[in-house]
Formats: sequence, structure tokens, C-alpha cells
Amino acid sequence: MKTIEEVVSSITTHKAEPEVRTLRRVEPGMVAHQGDVYLHVVPQDWARGKQRGSTQVAVGTTIGSRHVAEGEGVEVFDGKKLPPSFVRPQWCADMSDAQVAEIFLGPVVVAPDGFTLTHPEHAHHKLPACVVQVTYQGDPRTARRVQD
Repeated sequence: MKTIEEVVSSITTHKAEPEVRTLRRVEPGMVAHQGDVYLHVVPQDWARGKQRGSTQVAVGTTIGSRHVAEGEGVEVFDGKKLPPSFVRPQWCADMSDAQVAEIFLGPVVVAPDGFTLTHPEHAHHKLPACVVQVTYQGDPRTARRVQD
């Protein structure tokens, strides 16, 4: 029979398998989110900037910012414009388009064979081949991007 300490230790050291949310079909206009990161499926020819050196799609170095696009052939580029599926919050009504983009615009993920957006604290998201424009959650109190 196990002691209470052994039972508690086995519970606290157990690593749960992360939940995986699988999208089997995507088309432009569809949106999914993982925490403070939103994935907008866009057309294949979506505008993109220069290629980034990392597949992390959120800004920062904390555990909460570890939203990473993983998969064969995945490339991540700077974003150039907000997608049509982006809904401009009311609290941004007096801001210019450039100010809104500075808060919300993230990178573009190009995944010819699909990808999984992983995160240590959120369910992973598995998507088929697609191009995704990332946007971020905004904080109306600070008029800044939310960061985990």
C-alpha cells in the first residue's frame, strides 16, 4: 500500500498528455484561437513580409508566449495586413488603421502540409494545409496587446 506522500507525489509529478483540437477542413474566413492568439485562415496568396527566423507566433519569452507552429515545411513571415475576418473592437474606433495593426497584427504561417500550434498551457491546435494570419487579443484598459 502506498503512503499519502507517494500518492500525492505521483499526482503532482504526472505529466498529462496535452489535448489536441483537430480541424480537419479549413477555408478562408475561418477563425480559431489558442489563448490570446487568433488564427485566421486566409487565401494562399495572402500578403506577407520577410520570413522570420522562428516559428513562435507570439511575442515574448515567457511560457505563456510559447505559441509555436510545428510541422514539416512550416514557414512564418511578418504580417502585412489584418485579415477580413478580423473584427475591429469598438474601443479602437478612434485609432488609425496603423495603430490597430500595431496592437493586433501577428505573423503569417504558411503550412503546405499542415501544422500544429503547440503551447505548454493550452490545448494544441492541429490544422491541415493552409495559410494563417495570426492576430492577438487586445486589452481595452491599456490599448495594448495581451500577452500571456
